[in-house]
Amino acid sequence: MKQILFILLLVCSAFMANAQLENTRWLGKIQAGGNTLDVIFRFNNDTVTTTLHDDGSSIDVSTFKVRDSTITFIKVSGQSSCNDAPGKYKFLITGKHITFTKLGDDCYDRSGAIDK
Repeated sequence: MKQILFILLLVCSAFMANAQLENTRWLGKIQAGGNTLDVIFRFNNDTVTTTLHDDGSSIDVSTFKVRDSTITFIKVSGQSSCNDAPGKYKFLITGKHITFTKLGDDCYDRSGAIDK
């Protein structure tokens, strides 16, 4: 009985962790081609879409998983060459803005773009 309760608590906490970003939208910045671009990170149930703030054009779509203030991205589609390499970041939300600090990411396209 205790094992079932423990497993249930783990599953619930995993869903609640993603829920802090699920169905939200945050402003951010990325680096691309030597320029700083204003972007929007739109978090859905399990994916995040990164679009240019100016014209809404899509840059990348990734799955995400959250644990405390750490997020792991895995590319689904888009302009980066990350394929299925996971990237792990600490995130900070301030007002309407989100920033990311790299904890570990072998994909330079992503880490070079979003690491503050």
